[in-house]
Amino acid sequence: MRLSHRNQLLLHVGSSMTHIRNKIALRAVNPSFSLKSDNEVNYTTLPLDEFQNTLIQQTAARKATREATINKRQHRRFQNGNPNVFNSFSNGLVTIPALSTTTTDPVGGRLSKYYSNWTKISINSFVDTIIQYGYKIQFHTTPPTTTTPTSIHPLSQDQVPLINQTIQDLLDKQAIELVSQEEVQQTPGFYSSMFFIPKKDGGIRPVFNLKRLNQYLHHAPHFKMETLREVSLMIHRNDYLVSIDLSDAFLHIGPHPESRRFLRLKWNGQIYQYRTIAFGLASSPYIFTKVYRPILEHLRSQGIRISAYLDDWLLVADNKELALQQSQMVVSLLRQLGWLVNRKKSVLTPTQQLEHLGFVLHTRKMTAALPLKKLRDIRRPTKQVLDKPDRQRHRVIHSLTMRIQAATFAVFPARLYTRHLLYYKNQTVKTDTDWDTPRTLDPASLQELSWWYDNLKKWNGRSILPTTPTQTIFVGASNTGRGCSWNQHRAHDYWNPFEAEQSINWRELKAAFLALQTFRLPEHSTVLIQTDDTTSLSYMNKQGGNRSLALLDLATDVWNWCLQRKIVIQAQHIGGVNNRIADMESRRTFFKNQWSINPSVFQHITYLWGPFSVDLFAGRTTKLLPKYESWLPDPGAIHTNAFTIPWTMFHHPFLNPPWTPSGDLGGPVLAQCNVVPSPPTSSFDRSLAVASAVSTNNIATNSPCITSPKLDDALRMDIIRAKLERQNLNAQAIEDLLAVNV
Repeated sequence: MRLSHRNQLLLHVGSSMTHIRNKIALRAVNPSFSLKSDNEVNYTTLPLDEFQNTLIQQTAARKATREATINKRQHRRFQNGNPNVFNSFSNGLVTIPALSTTTTDPVGGRLSKYYSNWTKISINSFVDTIIQYGYKIQFHTTPPTTTTPTSIHPLSQDQVPLINQTIQDLLDKQAIELVSQEEVQQTPGFYSSMFFIPKKDGGIRPVFNLKRLNQYLHHAPHFKMETLREVSLMIHRNDYLVSIDLSDAFLHIGPHPESRRFLRLKWNGQIYQYRTIAFGLASSPYIFTKVYRPILEHLRSQGIRISAYLDDWLLVADNKELALQQSQMVVSLLRQLGWLVNRKKSVLTPTQQLEHLGFVLHTRKMTAALPLKKLRDIRRPTKQVLDKPDRQRHRVIHSLTMRIQAATFAVFPARLYTRHLLYYKNQTVKTDTDWDTPRTLDPASLQELSWWYDNLKKWNGRSILPTTPTQTIFVGASNTGRGCSWNQHRAHDYWNPFEAEQSINWRELKAAFLALQTFRLPEHSTVLIQTDDTTSLSYMNKQGGNRSLALLDLATDVWNWCLQRKIVIQAQHIGGVNNRIADMESRRTFFKNQWSINPSVFQHITYLWGPFSVDLFAGRTTKLLPKYESWLPDPGAIHTNAFTIPWTMFHHPFLNPPWTPSGDLGGPVLAQCNVVPSPPTSSFDRSLAVASAVSTNNIATNSPCITSPKLDDALRMDIIRAKLERQNLNAQAIEDLLAVNV
């Protein structure tokens, strides 16, 4: 046998084997397809062509089977086979009589075809008009129109087939319609372009670029969409969840015929216009929310726990059977009102763990967590930025920052580690026009990114249980000091010079921080902080902010301190008239222990008799040593009231008591523990106390006598200051009088 004949034989055998394999595969898809005899085999037909033809046959058959099944199911659903007696559900929760249904209509503006069914539920006149006639776009200025439009300019040749496919898909869905040349000339229109964004399922979403048109629209009224925060409030432990997704949600609602000419586009010489509200129209979310709101209200009036965020709906029930029953009722109602449910995206089997709005809700644990894909989408670019912090574009930083910000709902302390990134992002948005030039990321932002990379998995999964405060603190701040109260305890002190220069918002936040440190609440506490300052309240509740770096740093310190002690804080506004104790404490004009020796004098004393281990009579703003004891509760004191403990427990303490044990004001007694073994027992005049304090009788015989003029001047000034403060003079007046005596 010749070599060429052998090659032909091998090719023939290979083709036969390939054909047989394809036939087996096709018959596995559907045994009724491609049942050809061996005589009908065409070895020149490409397997791909045959497979495509088979799929076309199969799709047509499945569609026919589905329609027949739907009709049969509808016949069984209605009593006595009569579709006019609709939905008399066994549990009596929902009863909507005489709703007709059609399932074969395209999605484009299909709600208007079900107007009679909408009248069976309670809807307002606004929704009634939209369903019946379409939404009439509200302009504050009529947009400029033209009869000679410009065609869509694709960003690249790769987008040409995408645009072609999108146009055809929209035509099939009756979302757009072809406009004749005659109508183009008679009714000038407003023309926009189109672009594409990726969908989370890997597909693409066409976006009608209506940025120019939106400039002529009235701003939509304020409206509220239900986020995960609202959803978490209606979930109880061990509930069952069902997810319902609407197909092509915005395309269900049609615009008013007079508004269609403003929603035109040109492609391949043809003019098209939308016959639905478009994804990209600024008012579309508002209109869509207003339309489905009556459905939610109707279902909730029947005892169904349900929430919706545009096309993502979530149903919650106590048990699996009730969730299944109610989900069937909701889906049936939606279909009767004209909505198409995307069964591929929906999760209609009740479950206790469900992904909703990008987060995994777990009703057994009562947590919301990021799915694994989102974890990867954050950690991967974070690692890239950390590896090359000097070569990152603002566009990359902006995208990563927004992903991180969106994840804060599932990561409890996340907001503490996003503020510098957000501040950096906001500043670059305002000042930088080139987002593709590499920039250097600031150290604070890099530190936040490091936290996200190292701790994201650890902190993923935030409790959605409502927190109940176990402790309540009242705080207040004034220009001179701060005050606070907790149960029957209260505290106060003056601001130091640095604190006094800060803004009142900063001082209010500092007052809250000092109150937490002062009362030293037990671990695992949830503390409610009552304050009359809304700015500090916001920085505590939101774990920082983006307007003030000083407030951001202080709020970060507050939360870090709390997290180390497993304390959670909540801030709540309280009117000034109801915050009298804390406010009064913050405005005290004289505190008995609010004075101290001049630091330079103390250095001289330390040189003569030091070093000292602890300051027994001090406060946060008057301490002379790192360790000190205070008269009143103090955030940094190691103990309160030095007269209640033996002083011998400290090695070489420094004593400078501002009063005598009987409560009368004393003088600044300077002594050593070995010189004064126990507290004095009688009252004495301030000047006498000072005299005795500096006399040799109070100094150990082996210690030199204090005769420094600098010390004498300091003591004299302290005496004068104390007397002026006793006369309730304000701080500025005291400083002016002291300046005269210098």
